[in-house]
Amino acid sequence: GLEDRSRRLQRRRALSVVLSVVGVLLIAEPWHAASAPGPGESALGERLTGALLSLFASVGTAVYQVYFKLTFGSRLRPDEVGLFLANMGAICCFMLGGALAVLLATGLCPLRLSLVPWGHVGATAASSTVFNFLMKFGLSVDSPLAMSLATQIGIPLNLLLDVAVAHERIDLAQALGTIVMLFSFTLQQQHRPAPALPDAGPPDRGLQEQLLSRQSGPDDH
Repeated sequence: GLEDRSRRLQRRRALSVVLSVVGVLLIAEPWHAASAPGPGESALGERLTGALLSLFASVGTAVYQVYFKLTFGSRLRPDEVGLFLANMGAICCFMLGGALAVLLATGLCPLRLSLVPWGHVGATAASSTVFNFLMKFGLSVDSPLAMSLATQIGIPLNLLLDVAVAHERIDLAQALGTIVMLFSFTLQQQHRPAPALPDAGPPDRGLQEQLLSRQSGPDDH
């Protein structure tokens, strides 16, 4: 029945989350980073600090996505998503830009603007804008879980780009992690519930009378 189907869907979603975590671990290979650092590598404390910061960022992103979905639901159009991001970007520009200006003026953050790679900064900003727009529009039509799993696909894609561009070598565990993450995303997308159709409302009585009159013909009058 419907209840059994809902339970199977919940189990499938839970399995996709577990597989996604396993895939990330296989690609990142934290057991190699736990060994003694080599020359030029960070110490264990610095790596743990980076891991904790990444964890806090993930928790913040999850809370934000769920709150966004609860607030706006599925009623935002693409232009409304763009307007939302434009307002959020303007607020962040004034707040964070003002804080950065104060740090530069006081000398707490020494920075030589002539050494800033503005081309890379602009490309990163443009890519981030496209990413955020697609994420917010995706949240307006799908669940936060689906969007979170979709963003995880960027990890194996980055790995493949490292192989193609930087000629990095990947081992068997990383290749297996890529396959597991792709399977996790595919599993989550299967057997998704169909969107509910909008209510057509009560039938038009005038239209029904016109159809009945046409069916009866002139001989019935």
